Amino acid sequence: MSNQYPPKGKTSASTRRLLGLLGLIAASAIPAHAQTSITWANVGSVANTASNWVGTPTITNSVSSGNIWNFSNNAAGNNSVTFSNARSVVGIVFSSTANAYSIGSSPLVLSIGAQGITNNSGSTAQTITSPISTNNTQTWTTVAGGSLTTDAVTLTSNANNRTLTIAGAGNTSIGSIGFTAGQTGVGSLTKTGAGTLTLTGTNTYAGATTINEGAVIIASGNLSSANANFKLELSGTVAPSLKLNNVNSLATTATLTGAGSSGNAGTVDLAAAGNYTLGSYLGNSMKFSASSGQATTLTFSGNSVATASNNTTRIITNLDANLSLVFGGTLDISSSANGGVTFAGAGSTEVNGAIFNASTGVRAVTKNEAGTLTLAGTNTYNGDTTISGGKLALTGSGSIANSPTITNNATFDVSAVTGGNYTVGSTQTYRGSGTTIGNLTINGAFTPGNSPGLATFNNNLTLGSSSTTTMEIGGLGGVAGTDYDKVSVSSALTYGGALSVVAYNSYNFAQAASFNLFGAGSRSGNFSSVSIAGTSLTNSGGVWSATTGGFDYTFSTSDGNLVIATAIPEPVTSAALGGAALLGFAALRRSRRE
Repeated sequence: MSNQYPPKGKTSASTRRLLGLLGLIAASAIPAHAQTSITWANVGSVANTASNWVGTPTITNSVSSGNIWNFSNNAAGNNSVTFSNARSVVGIVFSSTANAYSIGSSPLVLSIGAQGITNNSGSTAQTITSPISTNNTQTWTTVAGGSLTTDAVTLTSNANNRTLTIAGAGNTSIGSIGFTAGQTGVGSLTKTGAGTLTLTGTNTYAGATTINEGAVIIASGNLSSANANFKLELSGTVAPSLKLNNVNSLATTATLTGAGSSGNAGTVDLAAAGNYTLGSYLGNSMKFSASSGQATTLTFSGNSVATASNNTTRIITNLDANLSLVFGGTLDISSSANGGVTFAGAGSTEVNGAIFNASTGVRAVTKNEAGTLTLAGTNTYNGDTTISGGKLALTGSGSIANSPTITNNATFDVSAVTGGNYTVGSTQTYRGSGTTIGNLTINGAFTPGNSPGLATFNNNLTLGSSSTTTMEIGGLGGVAGTDYDKVSVSSALTYGGALSVVAYNSYNFAQAASFNLFGAGSRSGNFSSVSIAGTSLTNSGGVWSATTGGFDYTFSTSDGNLVIATAIPEPVTSAALGGAALLGFAALRRSRRE
């Protein structure tokens, strides 16, 4: 018996235990069904035939532990890939050198796992002709110059929801997107990257549609789910848009959410002429266009929100003159910080309900560019109103009575208000060099012009008894609107309240000049007080006058002229001086005789 231990050819119990443990560790480190990347050989057509793949690999039908299909061959061969039964893959990859492939055997379903689709082929068009089931949240990426076209996609959903993200600078076209009925998830779509996503069918997923970058086109189909939400938010450097080629593209209860900042705003293009209806607008900035060039209307039937934070302003832009944008309900611009909302663009926008802010912040409304903003509600926002372009119109019972300052450097139209006259309240200021259409009464502060400037009223202007009118003079050129403020009224001007004429840019009133402060078709009434450069004038039958510093100040309500002239000594004063001189001369002669 040999004294070798353990005996030759035998293994000790401890060694066997160690080897067994190492085996278990090795087994646990290698998945039982590892994901396998396989490459199409371009020699056959059936995907579930192993010999049609390089190296005759094992074909596994699973979205979690199955194959990743690679297509990289650019040699001549079979670029059509079919299958004889439904297939499940972890993902699909097209290399930069890949031929143009057609994959699928409709109606057999192709299920894709978390790897998604990566199309690195920048010069070819890749096509999937079978219906697709996305069994995980996933991303499909196509590089610039390439394209991906697929059949209908089902977002297989559960309580966590499934999101399909379309990324990259290339273009993607999908037949339609739906979700699995009866499951708790509703399916969501995210678009990012500079490329364009086109949806050509009737889409029924009901989750959020988030467009961070690039464009989404709803072509011949629609997004028809009754509770679908659509969020446009630009986070990249390339401007999102959502193009609708059908007036019924979006659900009538759908919600649009704008971009997160004022500068990077997504665009909704209503490409088919007609009347669109959506549920509500929920916040932030957005642009709207109607590329058909024909009359188009978009109405938000519910209450909408355009809030901001950190002292920022939200911008709602109607780009096209042929587009009418209507907010049928209220528009909430609340925020705890200051800021507001700006209405911009060449098209018209109408807000039928009140624009309001219910928070502690001061929220302003600005109208700029060429379009018209019409306000029909009793607006209660507490910030200033600025009209720097186009027109702001009030109609019906529309009012902006809580706005402290109304600056009109474009057009303010009150011709359609109930009662035929609009009143600026005693706590408000009306100012600027714009045009006012319709009859206006000012009971508060009135500062016409724009340092200096010309304020034009196409109809009647009434300066109420509590009004204070302040006008600036800044030069001797005699040009209204350039050298001094002027109020030009085409119809009837009614004076009232106090008038104060002040210097602009250190103008010196101690010089002869004439200024036509008020031009009007007809004038009536009178001011309660008039002051020029701090000097109070005295009224005599509508002619206000005073003499100070060797100059006569005269303002006449009959013609609206302010005249400054060198003061001339009164005649009675001259005679008295002459008489005193004669008496002194006579006394001198008498004294000499004596």
